[in-house]
Amino acid sequence: MANDAFDAALADAGLDLGGLAAMAGTDAESMAGLLADHVEPDPARRARTARALIRIGVRLGERHHLQVAVALYRLVADRYAQDPDSVLRRQAARALVNMGIDLADLGRREDAIAAYQEVVDRYGADPGPALRKLTARALTNMGVDLGDLGRREDAVAAYRQVAGRYSEDPDPALRERVAGALVAMGVDLTDLGRLEDVIAACRQVAEYYGEDADPALRERTAQAFLMMGTSLAALHRPEDAIAAYQQVADRYREDPAAMLRKTRALALSMTGVLLHDLGRAEEADAAFRQVVDCYGDDPALRELVRNASRALRWSRRRRWRKRR
Repeated sequence: MANDAFDAALADAGLDLGGLAAMAGTDAESMAGLLADHVEPDPARRARTARALIRIGVRLGERHHLQVAVALYRLVADRYAQDPDSVLRRQAARALVNMGIDLADLGRREDAIAAYQEVVDRYGADPGPALRKLTARALTNMGVDLGDLGRREDAVAAYRQVAGRYSEDPDPALRERVAGALVAMGVDLTDLGRLEDVIAACRQVAEYYGEDADPALRERTAQAFLMMGTSLAALHRPEDAIAAYQQVADRYREDPAAMLRKTRALALSMTGVLLHDLGRAEEADAAFRQVVDCYGDDPALRELVRNASRALRWSRRRRWRKRR
């Protein structure tokens, strides 16, 4: 039968083998076979068993039986982590990643980080594409949990590992993972007050992915330029900040994606503020007017449009007062 930790978690959740079997769409006898401690000699059957157990873990999580799911993922990881078959090692890694996600949802972030570290330690050097993706995901999730615990430096180190390991990988999923890690690293570096490092991370995103047509990478690049502009403004480099915001305005002018429309509206708004502070009133008005003209009919951007309209009204009043 299953190991003691899994049996205990099952009992604590008020479930028995029959209830678990029903949830998995099978019968109690088949469920007992999946959970049996013996090692099936046929690799194909071992792989089917591992995949079935992970699917059951996902269903348990969806039904909010997270403790049971965690125990089941632990069972899979322990059973197959050292298996000579690469398919089984991949399932063990997937179980650990899923376990980390559920542990974080339970508020057990330190345990989640330990699960992700186990993936990195066991499989980080494996050249297999699937294990590279799972390791990258583990490191990214680790960075998120470390940041949520206030361990910003450790979070930055985790994200930096993602960029260092996979920035040259042509796989689209890993390219997106690296871009996301660099943007997330920029957020944590901002909180640490390391604005020059923020700018460097954002430049990496622009350099690696700025010309990529993939929608997700276009969004990451836009976020990077926006963050770069904000950091440059905070460093009292308004002209450079305006240039970064202008990249967003120019690159994504016609893009219909909701996130890119919002990012562009923000970039134009920030451009208007900086131009106003520089005494370039006409250029500031032109930036605010673009927000109103381009996004005035978008309910999701109503607040940004309202603020731009207010800035234009104030500008008109100032000009009127000067004429009097």
